[in-house]
Amino acid sequence: IAATTPRQGRRKGPWADALKKANPDLSAKDAARIVDAATNIISRRAAFQVVSAQEQARLDKIAATTPQQGLSKGVWADALKRANPDLSAKDAARIVDAITTDIARRPTFQVVSAQEQARLDKIAATTPQQGLSKGAWADALKEANPGLGAKDAARIVDARQVEIAKLAAFHVVSAQEQARLDKIAAATPRQGRRKGPWADALKKANPDLSAKDAARIVDAATNIISRRPTFQVVSAQEQARLDEIAATTPRQGRRKGPWADALKKANPGLSAKDAARIVDARQDEIASRPAFHVVSAQEQARLDEIAATTPRQGRRKGPWADALKKANPGLSAKDAARIVDAIKDNIARRPAFQVVSAQEQARLDQIAATTPRQGRSNAVWRTR
Repeated sequence: IAATTPRQGRRKGPWADALKKANPDLSAKDAARIVDAATNIISRRAAFQVVSAQEQARLDKIAATTPQQGLSKGVWADALKRANPDLSAKDAARIVDAITTDIARRPTFQVVSAQEQARLDKIAATTPQQGLSKGAWADALKEANPGLGAKDAARIVDARQVEIAKLAAFHVVSAQEQARLDKIAAATPRQGRRKGPWADALKKANPDLSAKDAARIVDAATNIISRRPTFQVVSAQEQARLDEIAATTPRQGRRKGPWADALKKANPGLSAKDAARIVDARQDEIASRPAFHVVSAQEQARLDEIAATTPRQGRRKGPWADALKKANPGLSAKDAARIVDAIKDNIARRPAFQVVSAQEQARLDQIAATTPRQGRSNAVWRTR
């Protein structure tokens, strides 16, 4: 199947679409195996949505009346909706070859009455965009219309509500409260720092500063700031303990992840939460690292034995995991990830770890046999 429709420089998704077009009965699962992608990603592509010939003809007619003409998928979907008010997000996604949920979130596909639209148009007319970015325009609209909600502003500027709601202009703050925040900001100016580090500096200078107030000052989302280690409440005694751990295993130019691994190695009882506080990273990022997956001595010995029989030999993590799987067919993605020091999800998505029946494997082997590798790299082989 792959040989009759070679890759020819296409990205995985478009190649899968081409394979589907050439082989209408091709499943998303098989296409994913051929292009080396996750099944759920391929199955969401419009080309793999089952549509009757009659339905496809209807969609083609809609597309023909409003051609793409260089527009991006989202903008084209908006144009199609404007020309066809009853067009659903699902149908628009099929036409523009996008994921339905992505199209459904676009303001154009939010149902608004004629009366409501007229009200929004009037607000927009009094404060036109005039070259402003969507966020800046939303801020200007809010300033001109203090009672304007994030939902309405998002509809006007054609953006997602969650993006507009995060803008500082849409956080209701009294004049007295704003003056207090301005004073805090003035005492610890930004000085070219990114939002997160600036929030950290503000917190350091103002220990009682909440994540919500810091977010307002730096113009960021509260949930993003609150996840920063600086905003995690730690007692003086607890902080002293963490500082002591950090001092015994200093950073020495390491990146946050490797430093956390080194801390864990030197302190086996160290939790992901504490390590994240020390290295100034998110807990979930540290917790996903293999070094923080609890493994018994017996289990570790088993994994070490597997690794010893199929050493790395300069291979990258993924190819090494594939070699381990080939040598140990019963090896799970979880164990392979622990051996090669990678994230389990990354290994689990690799074709070598997709369970295939003997019959199915024979079919794929037959395809491979018709176009043998002959020393080619994976990418070149796939395109033959």
